[in-house]
Amino acid sequence: MKITRTLAVMSALAGFSTPALAFNTGGHFTATHSGLAAAGFSRGAIKYAQVANYQVDYWTNYFSWSTDGVRNERAIEYSQYYHFDDLPDAKWVVREFAWHETSTKHAIEKAVRDNKPGDVLIALGILLHSTQDFYAHSTMADVDWTRWVGKPIVIFETLPDDIRLNPKLAIKTGRAHDFHDALRPSSENQPAVCKGNSPAEGCWPQHLKEAHADHPEVCAGNAKVEVCGVNKDSYERRGHFIAREMAADSTKYWVDKAQRWINNDAFWTRVKTYSNDESAGCWDRAHGMSVYAGQWGRWKLRGVAQNLGVAAENAHGCGDFWQDETFNDVFVAMHRDVDPSVYQVPARTGAQRGSFIGTYDMTWGTLTGVLALRADGDFRTGTWTIGNERVKNLRRAKPDGNAFDIAIDDGPTGRIFINGQNGLAGFVRLSGNEQRPTGFFATKRR
Repeated sequence: MKITRTLAVMSALAGFSTPALAFNTGGHFTATHSGLAAAGFSRGAIKYAQVANYQVDYWTNYFSWSTDGVRNERAIEYSQYYHFDDLPDAKWVVREFAWHETSTKHAIEKAVRDNKPGDVLIALGILLHSTQDFYAHSTMADVDWTRWVGKPIVIFETLPDDIRLNPKLAIKTGRAHDFHDALRPSSENQPAVCKGNSPAEGCWPQHLKEAHADHPEVCAGNAKVEVCGVNKDSYERRGHFIAREMAADSTKYWVDKAQRWINNDAFWTRVKTYSNDESAGCWDRAHGMSVYAGQWGRWKLRGVAQNLGVAAENAHGCGDFWQDETFNDVFVAMHRDVDPSVYQVPARTGAQRGSFIGTYDMTWGTLTGVLALRADGDFRTGTWTIGNERVKNLRRAKPDGNAFDIAIDDGPTGRIFINGQNGLAGFVRLSGNEQRPTGFFATKRR
């Protein structure tokens, strides 16, 4: 049974089935390791989360005829929803993140009640597969973020709504399949799917659409998203390394959230140092199967890699019990117990008392400076100092929710957003003729 299962999945990963793949296994494992290592996780805990991360693709590409058991059939069905596909604009991306957050928080809180730190890592691995896929499946890495927030690597989760919902940025994920009918808007509101080399304005790019028929694995350079698609799974595709770095930062973001959800230092330490080996061999199997299928590095290495995949499972014992019971118990409950919410545009709240007040260290391109903001009743005013230029004054302005428009001496205009607890982001247009913004970010002095 194990060999049959292994060959079935390797065949599917190698291209004999249709579900879309995002980051290859190597990309997922790299992003997971970066985020969890930055949070202080042990190697054993990281590998356990990596295996759970991989298991989502394992079930996605599983042939239903080679499995047995209702739980496994549900895992195959549910796995299709964990790849961040089929979301035609940013508001649906917001909703998808909210659904994943709710379901993961539910699973982690259950793991704490059941005293199962390993289940926390499984839930995290499942969540991270999907959230990392967002960066491999979306237009995030195609945006010049320095124009908006002053740095090239940002994550969608922490961008101010005023920026991430801006229609000019056209944040969306690729059109991959029909699995998300329950999670996306009605068909009459969807942009047309792109076709041909001259797609219509506003079309929705295919996930796996390619620019080079003679090299279908490559989508590099300046090829347009509408023609090329959004997939950034491999280093051969444009934007791969930017997307992977974003995915690593996103991983750390969600791990920090999980720590706050648990709110128990002793239990969190057990999660970070988890070393139980009930999934022994599964990491080696994931590596061997992915190398064989071209989902680890550059391309397929059949023969030796096929033997590596089968041998890894047999020699190291990636047990059916862990996969079919331990993992799937968490996975099925995550999906089954939490329904996707009805999407509503996030409410714009008024600026909190004390917001946009203080002294901030600012970075604007290659220049650094200081942004000092002070209260003037319900308004804000202040000064802007950048590089070696003289101090400039900011026009008195009233915050509009978590943002406000600014005007600086000598004509520059722009907008500032709250970005995190002690940060600001924003952009400035140097003149009325300069329509492309130049982004900056700032951190409040403690």
